[in-house]
Amino acid sequence: MAKTTSERKNEFIKLLYSNPTIFTLIDSSTAETGIDLVNHNIFPRIKIDFTIDDAGTYIGLKIDYPSITSNDTVKNCVVTFMILSHVKHIQTLTGDSRTDLLAEEIIKMFNYNYDSQFTLKLEKDLEDPFNENFYYRRLTFSTLAINSIENKLNNGVR
Repeated sequence: MAKTTSERKNEFIKLLYSNPTIFTLIDSSTAETGIDLVNHNIFPRIKIDFTIDDAGTYIGLKIDYPSITSNDTVKNCVVTFMILSHVKHIQTLTGDSRTDLLAEEIIKMFNYNYDSQFTLKLEKDLEDPFNENFYYRRLTFSTLAINSIENKLNNGVR
């Protein structure tokens, strides 16, 4: 049976918060473990809940299905990671950009990584100011997903 979008997002989020490099780079003063980042620094949506005064780093995730392929049982899937960092939090102790380092780690995790449960193809890697207080890097990946047409998948047999 095809996974729901929520199930897919939860799997991506678990992979993100379980990665020690990502945990370290997010550098949240309130998180003791990776799961503490969920809905505080890692979100299952691009709209991230923060105020302009929160000097932190955040990752939002969205999944889109822009079209069905020529085979009705498979659909195109686009996974987007949005990494936002406050200008007061963007520079690491080594002088690197936190958004760049997080993007590099996410790309390493998912781009053509056949060891992962998600094998994605990096389509876009863009950066820009988000507003006067935040800077972002947006990663867009593509893959194919099972379409949720159960009767099509099993030829109408339950």
